Order: sequence, then structure tokens, then C-alpha cells
Amino acid sequence: MAQTIQLKRSANSTMTSGNGIPTTGDLELGELAINTYHGKLYTKATVGADHIVEISANTIEDSDDYSAGTWTPTITAPSATSIAYSVQQGYYIRMGDLVTCNFRMLLTENGTTYGALSIGGLPYTAGATPTRQECSLTTGDVTIGSDNQMAAMLTNGATSIALYKQNPSNALSVLSSSGSTWFENTAEFVGSITYRKA
Repeated sequence: MAQTIQLKRSANSTMTSGNGIPTTGDLELGELAINTYHGKLYTKATVGADHIVEISANTIEDSDDYSAGTWTPTITAPSATSIAYSVQQGYYIRMGDLVTCNFRMLLTENGTTYGALSIGGLPYTAGATPTRQECSLTTGDVTIGSDNQMAAMLTNGATSIALYKQNPSNALSVLSSSGSTWFENTAEFVGSITYRKA
């Protein structure tokens, strides 16, 4: 059953019932009223007594407490050359000081790296606490030795996610390279991390 949504509008700057805010008598069920001065939307609800419900267009997306966008994840090391990618995707959402980053990288050339390996390019620097934040990470075509697993953590004040080798007894050591590489030309990294920004 199709129905038409009816719109009413006002540019009244006064925010009182009957002026910038509609009354229950101003709206029929299913009608919407827009106050173009304040950017707010209203509708009539009939649960219990009839009343007006405000739906603000001035949402968190318009405030300094929210941002969303893209970032470019990279494999980083103190010295890294000739790393090439077919996919470098990074998305983030920030609400207040809490940031959630998702990423995917697919290599076409593993290059040459020296030193501690990490995933760089995060959109915000990590805050002071917690001192370490674990990153959810799934990899493909990565070889770090039998019975070892790759772990990833963000430390306070960092702008990149450090990569670690975790042995069967759960001991962590920094994943470091001395010219050779731990991953193939077709390596894939997919992950997500939520952290507090500085």
C-alpha cells in the first residue's frame, strides 16, 4: 500500500511549540515538518498521547566529534624499497577520541625491507592510554616460520601498527627484516583496529 509523505516547512527562528516547532494539530500522521532555519525535522507520533518527535539534521556528522574518511595503509620499515600494491584500502570513523580503522592491502611486489615492520598511514596518532592496543589481522601468503603466528599492535603515541611474531608459547618478538622478506609478492593483509587518538 503506497502512501505519500507530505512535507510542511517553516523558517521561523523561534523554537517554541506553535512557532518553530509544530504542534500535534499542525501535522497529520505521516506528515513531516522541516524548520529550514534550524535544520530540524519533525513528525507526529501517536504512541500513548499524540506528540511531536524531533529528528535533528544537525547530527553528530556535522560536529567536531565525528569524522569519517579514507587512509592509505602501507608496509613500513626503517628502510623499505620497491614494495608495490594492487590494493591499498583504508577506511576510518572517528567519534570523539575513539577511532576505528579498517584496511586491506594486496601486494604485487614485496620489495626489500630492513628493520622492524609495521603497517603505516593511520589517520590519527594513538593516545597515551592504553599503552598497547591489539589489532585484528588476517594475512595470506605470509611465512613467519612453522608454529608461529603474526600479531599486530598499536603502541601509545604511534602512527603505525607494529607487526610481531608470536611463537607457540605466546612470546612476542618484533617482526624485523634484514633484506629478506616475510611475505610473498602476493601477500594480503586485512585488519581492523579501534583506538583512542592523541
